[in-house]
Order: sequence, then structure tokens, then C-alpha cells
Amino acid sequence: MAGVAVVASGNYDLEIDTGFVQDAFLLDDAVAGILSGYTTTATRTNLVTNPNFETDTTTWAVASCTLARITTNDYIGTASLQMTSASAVDTAARTAYEPNSAATASLSYTASAYVYNSAGNNRQHRMSLRFFTSGGALISTATGIDTTINVGAGWTRLTLTATAPATTATADIVISMQINNPSLSNITLDGTYADTYTGYTLTEQAWNGTADASTSTATWGLNSSLITSTYVLDGTTQYVSVLDGINQVFVRRGRRDQGDQFGAGTMTFVMLDTDGIFMPFDENSPFYNTAEAKPGLAPMRSVRLSRYSATNVKEYLFVGKIVNFDYNFALGGLDTVTVFCADDFYLLSQTYLDEYNVSEELSSVRVSAILDRPEVAFPVANRSIGTGTQTLGGDAAFTIAQGTNVLGYLAQVNEAEQGRLYMSRDGDIVFEPRIGTTLDASVADFHDDGTNIPYNGVGITFEADQVVNRAVVQHLGSNNPQIADDAGSQATYFIQTYSITNSLLHNDTAALELATYLLDPNPEPRYTSLATGFPLLSSAQRDTVAILDISDTITIEKSFAPGTSPASLAQNLSIEGIEHTINVNNGHSVTYYTSPVIVLNELILDDPSFGIISADNGLG
Repeated sequence: MAGVAVVASGNYDLEIDTGFVQDAFLLDDAVAGILSGYTTTATRTNLVTNPNFETDTTTWAVASCTLARITTNDYIGTASLQMTSASAVDTAARTAYEPNSAATASLSYTASAYVYNSAGNNRQHRMSLRFFTSGGALISTATGIDTTINVGAGWTRLTLTATAPATTATADIVISMQINNPSLSNITLDGTYADTYTGYTLTEQAWNGTADASTSTATWGLNSSLITSTYVLDGTTQYVSVLDGINQVFVRRGRRDQGDQFGAGTMTFVMLDTDGIFMPFDENSPFYNTAEAKPGLAPMRSVRLSRYSATNVKEYLFVGKIVNFDYNFALGGLDTVTVFCADDFYLLSQTYLDEYNVSEELSSVRVSAILDRPEVAFPVANRSIGTGTQTLGGDAAFTIAQGTNVLGYLAQVNEAEQGRLYMSRDGDIVFEPRIGTTLDASVADFHDDGTNIPYNGVGITFEADQVVNRAVVQHLGSNNPQIADDAGSQATYFIQTYSITNSLLHNDTAALELATYLLDPNPEPRYTSLATGFPLLSSAQRDTVAILDISDTITIEKSFAPGTSPASLAQNLSIEGIEHTINVNNGHSVTYYTSPVIVLNELILDDPSFGIISADNGLG
């Protein structure tokens, strides 16, 4: 095993489409004979003190196998570690890095090693990270994916990323050589740092003390195959990470209340421009498109924010376009660039329709037809269009006029449907049918009593603005508004009206049905928002919380002061809006804005509780 790396690192990435970036850059200066232009490097510290086995096998312990340093097969350097199983039936054969590296709770650690299956059976191998208290007690073990490596198939990288739990003081690595299909066999382990940064090559490696007996550092630079040439990308999407220079990211998506329309989601982040490479006037910047004499980092470039789970799965939190670079010159200080981004609703808000004679059709069909229009041409691959419940009109009164705003018209479709129309966290446009009861169970339970997922803020509202006791809906082409009233509510809360005068619904019956649906005659106290911070959460809870999205059902339970009744209250709620704040001081926090939802139990035949169709039980 040459080179096992345990790296304390973050687990987020923010990438910008560079489009024309020269990174590839002009790296070979024929006159000066030196590397010139912009050279990207990154340095990491390997916490394993004997990762390469160039000298011996010290610091590595075994179970059900033996260890030997060999020089006949290596991935990097001149030596590697050979493990030989002691039994043809024992699946527990493993080696562990025993001196335990110092580790810090809540930090993310990555372990990696290269494995060569030398002899025996084709079998699965596994990497694990173990976390211990200062007293040496095992807290937990994070387990990587069981990876099948065939005999003689070459070097395979095992890797695992996990977040250190509370009270962590040290960590170690365990590598298991035959999870299944055991035999009298051996494997060889090697490979420090070799592919930690894809496209980069190890340029410098140094031990802080004695080689193979201390922690070490490694520095990566651009792959040598790029040197001596100038490359300009062809304008296709080519992402580059800019997270290292960012000190805060803020994301806002969705809406705060069910009665609001969905607008464009936004992301704002601030970059520290220590080298001046983000300045749009710098013609020597790697991001400058010399062929067209314009900046490569420019408005309308794609941008995406992602987070890696405990099992190293990349999940997007925001995907969109850059709208504006705001460059701030700081005399005598660090220059900064504030970058404003929006999801693809922004593009739809900047697009206008030609005149279009529509047909009578379901709302979802109309949404797809609009997105298919040549003047819109929204990618089919980035759509998730659910089947609507409402039929929209198709006669002359419903003809779409020249110059109609696309996003405004889609919002009008959703107003008739009363569903949801939004951009998902991974950049898809989503259309969902009329909001009502659901069979979808809660995907996350938030409690303040020490159970389930903790939170540090909850909003509660009980207000007159919730009341709608008179609703008026009039569809296009009609002179007969449909009215729904709740006299009892009007007597108590006065008349509070919701009015739609240009509905796309196809007839008066549908308009009256919508008016009745819009009535909300009696205000009720409810939870309207919830906030939590990732330092409060376990690794598994962070993975759950990070990827919650609009329309997901969650449960919020709050405990009240002793002597009150009830002692606690839980409500099922739908997520309507999301805000992420990520900064270097406080880490990651998230706020969800919610609306009430009724979760039905799925009908179970012959069940005494769930076998009766009722307001609480429904067909799946």
C-alpha cells in the first residue's frame, strides 16, 4: 500500500463555467524558457506518517494476515506493502494504521489507498475510517463501498470521506482485503496522492520530519501534458472550482408562502482576488479569451454549488447562471468580487413569446408547449413536468399575444392549476399539480427535545393575512365572475377577498371550483419556517438536511413550557422555500419556509385503522 492519505478537508464545491479559460494556459515561454501564465497548485497534508513503505512497514498493524515490504510491484516510488491472508475462509483479514492521527470533530476526512489484487480469488475490498475519543474509546466507524478487484486487474483506488463525530480526538484507517470470496491470497497496497486532483500531477512531496516516519505534504500542479501549448476551450461548458477564494455563499430559492408566486432562485458569493486573476481587464488572466479579446469569466456563465455526502456523493444545492460580477477595489487591502447568480427562471423572465394560438389542454401540456416554442427552446432533459389536474381554455380569447413574457405566462398557468412551478436544486424546471392532500410521508423529522433532527429556530404565525373568505375567479372570454363566499368567516374576520380576473381555466365550472379551493376562512397557528445549523447535526443528518428540496414533506415538533397543554405539537409541512448560508466562521446553516399539508395514510385492506377510506386514509 503505497501512500494512504487522510486529509482534513471541506466537502463543498463551487464551480464556474470558464468557457474560454486558458488553463491550459500559456505554460511554456519559448523566450524565457520558464513556465509562465497562471499555474494552479494545491497543497494538502497527509496525516499518515508511513504512507509509502519506502523504508519499512512500521505503524501498520494486522489481523488474520501478515505484512511484508516488497519492491517488485509498486504504484508510486519503489516499494509497496504486501498483505497475505492467514486463512482461506477468514473474511476479517485487514491492516490498520495504528498510531491514530489527531482529528477534530465536525471536520471532513478523506482516506485513500491504491490496491492491487496479486493472487487468490477475485474479491471485494473495503476501506474504513474509525474515530476515537481522547481516551482511545471507539466512537464510530465509517465504512466505504465494497469494491471488487480482480486478480491481476491493475491498481484500483479505494477512497472514503467521512465527518468526524462529536468528541473525536483521533482517527485511523482500516483496509480489509477479502470481504467476500476469501482464499489464501495476497494483495499489494500503494499510491499516495496520485490522483487526488484530476488533471493535475504531483509536483512536490516532502515530509515535515523524517521520510516515512512523519506527516507529509504534497503539492499538485497542472498535468505536464498541457505544458508547451496554448489551449483555448471551445466555448462548451468547462467548469473550474473557485471555492478556495470564497468566504461566504448565500442561496435563496422558492417562495416564503403558498400564496406567493415562485420567482428566480438566487445565489450570491464573494471571492477574494488575491492574484487579480478575476479582474475583467486583465488580459494575462487565465480566464481571458485572447482569441476574442474579452473576459472568459463573464455574465451568463453557468455556475453550480455542490456538497459531497459522507459517502462522497456529489449533490447540487444550486445550479444557474452568473448575472453580474461586482468588482470591488480595496486600496491597501484585498480586492473582492461579489458574484450574483440566478437559476434558469431568470432566462425565462428575459424571454418573450410570439403570438400563439393555443388548444384546450391540461395545464401540464400547456407548460410543455410553451417550453417547446422555438423562441423559448428550454432543454427537454432539464424538465420534470407532472400531470396537471386543470384544463385550460383554447378558443380565441386565450390566444397568447405577441410579446407575452414567458415566465409571467407560466406563472399564470400555475395560478390556474394552484400547484408548484419552480427550479429544482439541480437545475430542472419542475411543474407539480394542484396542492392538496398527499400520500408522501415526511422525509425529515425536526424535534427540539433531543430526538430526531435538532433545530435552532422556528417561526410561528397566527394572523389575519391568512384569511380568504371571498374568492372571485373570472376566466378569459367570460363576463360572469365565479364567486365563493364563507359568510361565517366574513362575520368574524370581515370580508377579505382573493381575486383572479384573467384565469386561463376553460369554463365557469372550473373557475368556481378554483374560487372554492382558494377559500381559507379561519386562521390557524402554524409553523412557517425552521432553521438549523450543521454543527448541531450528525453526518447522516447533514446529508438528509442538505438535499431537502421544495415540495418535500417535513415534520416539525416543538415542546412547550411545563404546565402548558399540549406539552408539544407536531405538524406536517411542505417546503416552499429554502435559504442556505455557508461561511468560514459559522459553517453551513439552512432555513426552510413551509406551508401546511395533510398527509394521508395509504389504504390497507382489512386493517382496522387504515382499511377504511376516509379523510385520513386514501388509495395509493
